Amino acid sequence: MFRRDGFGMVAVMAANVLLGWLTGSGPLTSGVQAQDKPAANKAAAGAQTDEISIESFNSQGEFIRHKGGEGFVDPILTPLDAKDARFKQVSGLADKKGVSFESTNYPGSYLRHRSGRLILTKCPELLDKQDATFVIVRGLGHNGDGWISLQPLMFPGHLLQNRNSELWTGPRQEGADFAKSATFRFDKPTARKKPPISGRAARDTFLFDAVMLKYMEKIGCTAAEFAASHNGVLVESRGYGWSDQRGKLPMLPNNSMAIGSCEKPVTAAAIKQLARAGKLDLNASVFKLLKIEPHGKVVDQRVWDITVKHLLDHKAGWQGEPFERAEKEYRAKGRANLDASAPWVPSRDNDTEKWLGFVMVQKLADAPGTKEIYCNFCYDVLRLVIAKTTGRPCSDYIRHQLFRPFGIAEMKGIQAPGIQVTGEPPQVWNAVSVDFDGYPVQPSSPIRASAPALCTYLRCFWIQTGEARDNGNWFSTFNGSTDNATATICQRVDEKIPDVDFVFIFNGRAEGVGHDEIAKDLTDVIKKLRGIR
Repeated sequence: MFRRDGFGMVAVMAANVLLGWLTGSGPLTSGVQAQDKPAANKAAAGAQTDEISIESFNSQGEFIRHKGGEGFVDPILTPLDAKDARFKQVSGLADKKGVSFESTNYPGSYLRHRSGRLILTKCPELLDKQDATFVIVRGLGHNGDGWISLQPLMFPGHLLQNRNSELWTGPRQEGADFAKSATFRFDKPTARKKPPISGRAARDTFLFDAVMLKYMEKIGCTAAEFAASHNGVLVESRGYGWSDQRGKLPMLPNNSMAIGSCEKPVTAAAIKQLARAGKLDLNASVFKLLKIEPHGKVVDQRVWDITVKHLLDHKAGWQGEPFERAEKEYRAKGRANLDASAPWVPSRDNDTEKWLGFVMVQKLADAPGTKEIYCNFCYDVLRLVIAKTTGRPCSDYIRHQLFRPFGIAEMKGIQAPGIQVTGEPPQVWNAVSVDFDGYPVQPSSPIRASAPALCTYLRCFWIQTGEARDNGNWFSTFNGSTDNATATICQRVDEKIPDVDFVFIFNGRAEGVGHDEIAKDLTDVIKKLRGIR
């Protein structure tokens, strides 16, 4: 029994988990106009210290919230969303006839406009206080049912506006679209929407639903999937939350999601399959195989000794300082080697081939094959090896070729990020990763998968070896963790539950919420259902 730590940790463990189957008046020019006074007073009454949420008329069911220090209108899908959408309506900081909005989870910080954009900040100076004070007027887009508009104190004729989910202040404009976008309503503090649940259910599925929903809340994510198989047959397949960012599309049990390093054993299986077919030599030099052009002088001839197998085993020798130096040089110089008319995306997944040219000219930290250090880039290169060997993207090979020996001509639920397959559920909204500096990772990056598709992988291949699954006795888990994924694949839970495989995926990650913690809770449910102590 051992555990390998780091993202995508492999743990051959006596793991745990699973199943018991079983148009109003115009804005004011100063103060509150007489015709608007009743509506304004009514809106302000009873709100001086009460918590409120502020609903947008042109996106009803969505609320003003702060995010990253700026103001947005969003659906309330997570506990953090709910906290960020709660404010205290207080007397205006610069004029008691107006109102200001203090964040309840950042006391002392207020919504204010700056250069037109609504932001959240402390307001120590007079100008800050003025920009954080608004005058309530009758709703421009709807005059009734509590709808109002908000005019910046120092800018008569301007209104607060929901502009494509961003909050801005600007001059009043004609037309119904502007009127609706400049209309809001004070509500009692909103709670997050209850995540919908879909999919196949067995008798005691609600017990697993409770675990998954608990961790959706703890992680603060908007989508999750859970699937389990018994003796290779899918018996549980559930989707939780929403696949889109606005909370309009309920999750199905088979939406493709980001899975972090859970793609590594799938990639390894594809490499092993190509080797068995005689299409790839695991002992081939990676740099010779890929015909990489160095970006400078090769100072360490040992780079030619790095093999495909070394990449599989995380033993390339470039981990640590050599890779960090290459990364720095790639980001500084790589742009000169790309098409000047194209946006530069400094991502190891987007341009592995060029990146390798910078890795190649570094002095290695260790001799290839001598020291195992967990390495994401090793598997970035392996995906490139698959693409070069087969003439098709890695995700395409996995979808259309990897499972053919098992009678599956096309593995539905396996996709490249951002590349939607016709006839399949949409990928979860944040399935396309964001890499350095906020740039999106391009479609050559790790595969996206549904939980049922990963259960099929577990039925067909061993996590530990990448070989076709036989009557062996492995008990394995593999974890994936990125900003947009907390995922685990578990193969044969333990000696007492050897007939169950399971997968869980969440579209987020939170500090202090570990894969093992989630697995333990699921395990406890199974043990209870199976009468195992």
